[in-house]
Amino acid sequence: MIPKRLEDWAYDDIVRLAVSGRPEPERYDFKLTIRSLEPKRATTLACGFANTHGGFVIVGVDQVGDHSWNAVGHAPDLAIATHLNDKIKAEPHVTVMGPRIIDKPGSNNKFYVFEIPKSTRRPHQDALTGVFWKRVADKSEPMSYSEVRELLLNYEEKREKLTRLLLEIRGKARHLARDLQHVLTPEIEPYNAGHYSTEIIDRVTFEAFSLLQDFPNIVAKLDELKLMLGNANVMKDMYMSREGAHDLEGARRLFGLRIGPIMQRFALMVEQIERELIEKLGVVDPSAPRHN
Repeated sequence: MIPKRLEDWAYDDIVRLAVSGRPEPERYDFKLTIRSLEPKRATTLACGFANTHGGFVIVGVDQVGDHSWNAVGHAPDLAIATHLNDKIKAEPHVTVMGPRIIDKPGSNNKFYVFEIPKSTRRPHQDALTGVFWKRVADKSEPMSYSEVRELLLNYEEKREKLTRLLLEIRGKARHLARDLQHVLTPEIEPYNAGHYSTEIIDRVTFEAFSLLQDFPNIVAKLDELKLMLGNANVMKDMYMSREGAHDLEGARRLFGLRIGPIMQRFALMVEQIERELIEKLGVVDPSAPRHN
């Protein structure tokens, strides 16, 4: 049985799989070292795992025959993760987690286990060869045109949803600003008594979660935006009840004091989310100038 999580790997698992006499399956790959691993091989392996079901790279295991390995360990190497990441030439870049460092009993050697998870940004292309790799059994094979096309369409569809999310939170920031302006200049700015809805934010977050799950900061900030909108709805109800009781001055003072800080914090959060969506997920800013 192959450990399912990076933190579950232990020395006994490595030895058991090394002496099993079975070929490496599609979920792990043994390597003796990383320094001598060619970038082409590292990229093929990483793209294959990321484009399929994900997998683990176990460093410190020497192949001594067909389906035969020796768990010898690897000399301590503080830069091993950097070496591996530098050798992977993929577009977009493949996420590599770890390493989990496992001691070899009776030796100074270590085993380094890396996880390359199934990617939410599939398909990843080998920048050295232009090939889209997939993991099949113990090796990587080129993906078919239809497989690549399906993954690209799925990824682009989710990115389009995130563009809709970007427009929605910008619209909510403008809505808050307009309501504050009404309090300051009620004779000029018409007032919208409707509540601030979070329906689109909820729906898009759910539908595009396979992209967002790798960026918990974005998800947390979206949750905070929804909380602020809920608080703003409470303030709006209080304002409307006071306005209906003809306590206009008291209503405006209360609303301005409460909604002003919410609006400022909301606008700041929107800017942060915008930046992360554009820089980390490649979301297209629909308001940015387009160059022909």
